[in-house]
Amino acid sequence: DDWCDSLLRVDETISGAIVLPQRVRPFLKMIEYAVHGFPWIIVSSVTAVFAYAYRWNENLQYGLLVLNIGLLADLAAVGAIKICVQRERPAENVDDQVFEAPIADQYSFPSGHTSRAAMLGMLLSYFFRPLTPIGITFPLLVAYSRVAMARHYVSDVIGGLTLGGLLGGLVLLTPMAVNRWMRKLFA
Repeated sequence: DDWCDSLLRVDETISGAIVLPQRVRPFLKMIEYAVHGFPWIIVSSVTAVFAYAYRWNENLQYGLLVLNIGLLADLAAVGAIKICVQRERPAENVDDQVFEAPIADQYSFPSGHTSRAAMLGMLLSYFFRPLTPIGITFPLLVAYSRVAMARHYVSDVIGGLTLGGLLGGLVLLTPMAVNRWMRKLFA
């Protein structure tokens, strides 16, 4: 128990040293909004419906299917873990997030924005190989921004990066047969 408490104190100390001044907050909020879950789900779901209804390219449909499965899996996994772990957010956090899930988003571990960014980065790197440097860099930027805003501790974003990487890898295993089934559903 003492070892765990010591580790948490180190995490809090390192995280506190990374927090940036309030004048930088508008830039950090833009990063936050870029990976917010609800707009991603709404836009990707509507786009997927159009892709299937209007018989877009099968590979594009498959990419949208994988994206939507990934986004839903990410929201479910992050929410479930947050509810189980119930780690409080840093005391310095300014409670100004929008479109929160009221039960899960009051907690800190794991970082959902970071998890989503890591999952999206994996998908971007897989489907658009020339953009791999962005697929690697952007999740790290999101992770840094979450700690710099005092939304999360360093361990929260490490957990988010790990979870998002795992989810990204798992959803890429979605068989093309699922896409063919969706095409028939919309035929």
